[in-house]
Amino acid sequence: MDQFETVSCRKNRLVVRKEDGKETLDLSRGCKTHRVLIIEDDRAFFDALAARLVRASVEPLWAKDGVEALDALREAEFDAVLVDLGLPRMNGYHVLEALRAEWPELPAFVMTGNLDPELHVKLRNWGATAFFYKPFRVEELLDLLDELA
Repeated sequence: MDQFETVSCRKNRLVVRKEDGKETLDLSRGCKTHRVLIIEDDRAFFDALAARLVRASVEPLWAKDGVEALDALREAEFDAVLVDLGLPRMNGYHVLEALRAEWPELPAFVMTGNLDPELHVKLRNWGATAFFYKPFRVEELLDLLDELA
């Protein structure tokens, strides 16, 4: 097995350099850990998404509804929020409204199974940074998170 001399973070990418200095391996995801609050009432969906995010240096935290999410946001700092629109107790629309009132700069990504073509415009007007139709490619979310760095 080859020995490596340095491991460093450059432009949010993990760089590994061999002792001879000739090879540099730039891994696909960065070394900055993003802390993301995922507001999703389906625990199985969260678990599957979280497993993928953890492998990409993202720290996912779970809130099962909007009320729990607002409590979590008041207690800890997050780099972004990923919110489902169809939530119990406080739906995603009301969560977006509260986010914009209390944390106007926090990126808010919305995920939904609703394919209404006018929804995109409505979500932008309600303060969504971006949105995903379920199911979505996790890489799309990771690309947006990388842009935050």
